[in-house]
Amino acid sequence: MDCVNTEIKDCQSILILRPDNLGDVVLFSGTLRHIRNHFQNATISLCVKKYVQNYIEYCPYIDYVHTWDKYAMPSSSFIPPNMLRGRTYLLGWFDKLNRKPLLQYLKTDLLLVPVRSPSKGIYGEYAIVSDIPARIKIGIAGDYSNQDCKTEAKYSNLYSRCLHLGTGLVDLHELNVTAQFLQLLGINTTIEDLWPEVWTTDEDRIWAKERIPQSSTSTVLALCPGASDKRKLYPIQQYRSIFNYLNNELLTIVLFGSKSERNLCDKIQQEIKSCKNVLKVFNLAGDSTVRQLIEGLRNCDIVLSTDSASLHLSVAIKKPVVGIMGGWHYGRFYPWGNPNIHRVVNQSMDCYWCNSRCIFRNIRCIEEIEPIKIALELQSLIEDLCHAKKV
Repeated sequence: MDCVNTEIKDCQSILILRPDNLGDVVLFSGTLRHIRNHFQNATISLCVKKYVQNYIEYCPYIDYVHTWDKYAMPSSSFIPPNMLRGRTYLLGWFDKLNRKPLLQYLKTDLLLVPVRSPSKGIYGEYAIVSDIPARIKIGIAGDYSNQDCKTEAKYSNLYSRCLHLGTGLVDLHELNVTAQFLQLLGINTTIEDLWPEVWTTDEDRIWAKERIPQSSTSTVLALCPGASDKRKLYPIQQYRSIFNYLNNELLTIVLFGSKSERNLCDKIQQEIKSCKNVLKVFNLAGDSTVRQLIEGLRNCDIVLSTDSASLHLSVAIKKPVVGIMGGWHYGRFYPWGNPNIHRVVNQSMDCYWCNSRCIFRNIRCIEEIEPIKIALELQSLIEDLCHAKKV
């Protein structure tokens, strides 16, 4: 074991694969400082999805950023469906042959794949990992919520060293898993030391200052209703009820979302703008980069968010936030942080931790969350905020 640890420590080039969504990368971001401190003389590269690159590109611990889409985007994505005619499978193998020379450019001494839910198939993490030339490969075998024992045994052989999570850990938080993963590298740390980091610029701060209103008479609330998985969305009509319950609080609301969430945010704006206590609604959906979103959240007083990257970014910058959570991954990603200011509202059910395999026609653990429960958490945060301002 000491020989293996020495071999890892001597690696001069490191590639970290994080091909998952922005929220996952945010939760992992506090790890990068520890990896840099442990491998001070190594060249460290990070591979992420293209839209995540804006978040990570000013990270001082990374030398190079690669985009996952370049290696894992199927050719069929660029071909009209009427021209495919069942050729998707053949195109997949064509892509696999074509990308192999590209992956040679990612050749590295040490390949790190700290992904808890790896995907199979030609475009999945397992396929990419098998084709990247690396002297040492370290990863997570995954847990049995997303693959069976046979699959885990087959693909864990890709790694020189592997973290096996096994069963019964579906609610083990990602930060705990990350701490265990770092131990495979000889890095010992605590959960507190893995607090996520953000890296923004003066231009991002100016953008937010120019667009986020400052009010001495109302609470500026950032509303982030979108999510990468549409099943996580809270019913549009319920937002009006939330703010009606807060009828004693004057609110200025700033809507944030991606370009694809603009229609959702437009509908919510129409739904809530007539609430008597809502002074103004600013709809910035589709207008911000990830870094501008971070500074936008920082300039608001409190945040209301679905289970999305905005929720994790709010916790990362220690902004008071209420998260609306379903049950399929409850505890794995959220709640975390300071429970006094990082709140969660959920509807407990016997079928929690279903790994998004809902047994109902509707997502009851989301849709049955009562608006008044959300309003009460927001009310508590607003009262704490007002008290802090007086002090």
